[in-house]
Amino acid sequence: MRHHPWARHKRRRARRAFSLIELLVAIGVIVMATIMLAAGVLAGNTMVRRGHHTELAYQAAHKELESLRSLGVDNLVPILSGESSVTYSITVPSDLLQGTGTVTLTHVTAALTPTTADTGLIQAQVTVAWSGHASDHGTTTSTTLLRREIAPEPPPDP
Repeated sequence: MRHHPWARHKRRRARRAFSLIELLVAIGVIVMATIMLAAGVLAGNTMVRRGHHTELAYQAAHKELESLRSLGVDNLVPILSGESSVTYSITVPSDLLQGTGTVTLTHVTAALTPTTADTGLIQAQVTVAWSGHASDHGTTTSTTLLRREIAPEPPPDP
């Protein structure tokens, strides 16, 4: 049986081409890989943005604590007689979307328990919160202990 030359050429060409199913599978794989890559990039951007906002909140809280330390216990917002603490709002960086900040000053004992007595020890707690887009929200709280400076006793007379 003799084959025509064009039939052999046609069979060779058919082996070199992709079938429609192979082409659709390849396109599907490329589309899925692209979708996964885009999702990864978006998730990464969200994490970077949240990390940036967390750092801004942390810096704002510590800046406020340093400000309180530099003022000294006697120059802080007064805690009313009979109360153990006072809370007030502070301004936070405008980069923090819907950001809020509070400072709570509390009289504490040497065991760090709240008290209404003026012990000369004040626990200062600064909380900074923000509420951005989707999962970009959070709160950071920093605390320090402030102590009234005790004036040194004068040296004895000779």
